[in-house]
Amino acid sequence: MFADACISVLHMQHAPVNVQEWIPDMVWLNVVALSSMTALHDIPDSVFRNDGLWRQWYDAEAPETANVPDYEDRLSKFERMCVVKVREQCSP
Repeated sequence: MFADACISVLHMQHAPVNVQEWIPDMVWLNVVALSSMTALHDIPDSVFRNDGLWRQWYDAEAPETANVPDYEDRLSKFERMCVVKVREQCSP
């Protein structure tokens, strides 16, 4: 979903620096792409500020049922699904 758009529109040299070693580059590009949505405009900053919570969520066996750090109470079902989908794209 986001991956194809990110590859053609967003390149690593134009994206904010991924300072979290645990986030694969493609997932980071997709996180940056999510920030184009009004409700998620600050998600790259949120991931940076709340590294531990986001890593717990990312590593969760079932992130679709886990609380999304910083956003749980303010995301629509669609927005929540987009966040989960970004994580699932690079999961084993």
